[in-house]
Amino acid sequence: MNTSLPADAALQVFEFVRQRLEPHGWNVRQGFVGELLNIELRHALTSQLGIGIFNDERDQSVRIGRLLKMREFGVIEERPRDLPNESLVGRIRIAGQVGRWSPDVVTTIARVLRMESVITDAEADWLERAGPAWWESEE
Repeated sequence: MNTSLPADAALQVFEFVRQRLEPHGWNVRQGFVGELLNIELRHALTSQLGIGIFNDERDQSVRIGRLLKMREFGVIEERPRDLPNESLVGRIRIAGQVGRWSPDVVTTIARVLRMESVITDAEADWLERAGPAWWESEE
């Protein structure tokens, strides 16, 4: 198999993911990991994710559809449009993921930062709802 170019089905999956996520601020890139086409997802409000898909003509729509229904994608879609402290808010969520913080810890941090006027009310409200990055997918 030639792994220098994606197969038509794999390319269609990549394009579907790209069209679905880029409007919400995701950076979607492709590369190869062995025999897999790797779809790399990055967003300032969460940690990156790599999705390996078979680089052939297999139908992977059910798997990709399930993946895109994960809570994290919806949380990012529901973010406030004005995020002056996006980097800080994202780093808190990633720290919560790495440290395995409960959502209550992120809520407490959001409230303290709001009281000290470090982040906006909208950012604090969203951070409380969002919790640590990918937290439901790790349980």
